[in-house]
Amino acid sequence: MDGHPYVIDDYFGQKGILSILTKLIIHDNMKEKFKRILRTILPVIVTGLIGSIFMMIGKVDYNNLVKPPLSPNKIVFPIAWSILYVLIGISAFLYDKKVTIKEDKIKGLIIYYIGLFFNAFWTLFYFTLDMKVFSSIWLGALYVISASNYVIFSRKNKISGYLFLPYLVWLLFALYLNIGTAILN
Repeated sequence: MDGHPYVIDDYFGQKGILSILTKLIIHDNMKEKFKRILRTILPVIVTGLIGSIFMMIGKVDYNNLVKPPLSPNKIVFPIAWSILYVLIGISAFLYDKKVTIKEDKIKGLIIYYIGLFFNAFWTLFYFTLDMKVFSSIWLGALYVISASNYVIFSRKNKISGYLFLPYLVWLLFALYLNIGTAILN
């Protein structure tokens, strides 16, 4: 078997055909996984960073607002958002992995990116610019976009859809809080 072109064992410097193909396949899969992470996970991280920056430079102090009933303590928000960002990032990753038709993949990811844009800039309107009424409208639009995203993802990958559901529930709760603080302040 020594020097046979189909030998996978590469211990002694032999470069069999299967060995080379195996390395190319593994390399290509890793390359594709990396691209998928860049398309799905990195945008969520950027969204979270942008939102955090807008909140830090914001002029609205959550602790000083008159809040509606069921308003959580300020510490709940970064924990909840971190969990939700992980879930929607994984959801998008699974969708991207499952969908093979390029047009379908692009459609779902564009809606996803639009939703992330709306998510990041909601923080600007609410905390930085203190535009509570406008941010309520913006958040309502984010909910509609995200609900569309849920439908698109879940049609192609059920698990992806399930992972998106907590985000939709949280957005409704956030909309309630946003409208409540807009009315009370």
